[in-house]
Amino acid sequence: MQKILKEFPIEERPVPKGIIAADGDYFYAENPPGAGVTTLAPPMSIIEE
Repeated sequence: MQKILKEFPIEERPVPKGIIAADGDYFYAENPPGAGVTTLAPPMSIIEE
């Protein structure tokens, strides 16, 4: 397969509207990296009380 595909150039495509690219990954614009729930554990201040 590599021999056959070697003849074809790599085609870069534009990122669709509403999608963002960050570090080689794609995200919906309303859910950028770092946004949203990162853990399901309660804050330590609640546990220590």
